[in-house]
Amino acid sequence: MNLEAFKGAISAQLGSSPVLEGINSWEAVLYYLASFKDTNPKLVVIIDEFPYLVDQAPALPSTLRANEDETMRSR
Repeated sequence: MNLEAFKGAISAQLGSSPVLEGINSWEAVLYYLASFKDTNPKLVVIIDEFPYLVDQAPALPSTLRANEDETMRSR
């Protein structure tokens, strides 16, 4: 899965958004998802075949960790 496919899956589940359409990085899309934590606290994101995704985006594990750390601090 690439970033555009991931954004498409998000749009299919949460609705389309001009903000989402304008996102062009994994970091930004993760922050976009985190913005739903208050309005949709039971939102779960499952990324199947994560190792293949990391092959395409090697920085993704670090990006996920940084996003999680920031999201947890803001609670």
